[in-house]
Amino acid sequence: MTASSPATIISPGDAIPLEILWQAGQAPVRPSLADLADLVNLVVVVQLLAADDRVAASLEAQPLAGRYPTSQWLAGELVRDRYALHTPHDLPGGVYRLVVGIQRADDSQRLRTPCGMLPWTTCDFTVIKNVEVRP
Repeated sequence: MTASSPATIISPGDAIPLEILWQAGQAPVRPSLADLADLVNLVVVVQLLAADDRVAASLEAQPLAGRYPTSQWLAGELVRDRYALHTPHDLPGGVYRLVVGIQRADDSQRLRTPCGMLPWTTCDFTVIKNVEVRP
């Protein structure tokens, strides 16, 4: 996954645009009819985190608004998606982290990915960039 946003400085109430380019790691197993319910679809979680890790704004959505579920992606396929994270009108000024995570749609369990300096360290989100809020 790679993600980017042109937002660097915003005002309270602004929407933060975000573009994500996903690459499927492996193709889903072609299930029998009895196994169709076991396919896992994923949900994107976009958040704006304050310095104390408090969630200041959040968005949860299936990639491509659910029109192309992750359970149908093919190995190596690139999928581009866009989001707009709306911020509260009373958002205090300061520097926030724009982060992206992914979770299972059926139970909201966040998936962990490698992060940090050590190879065994995992996180349930990726930091995209810092965004400054100026009232």
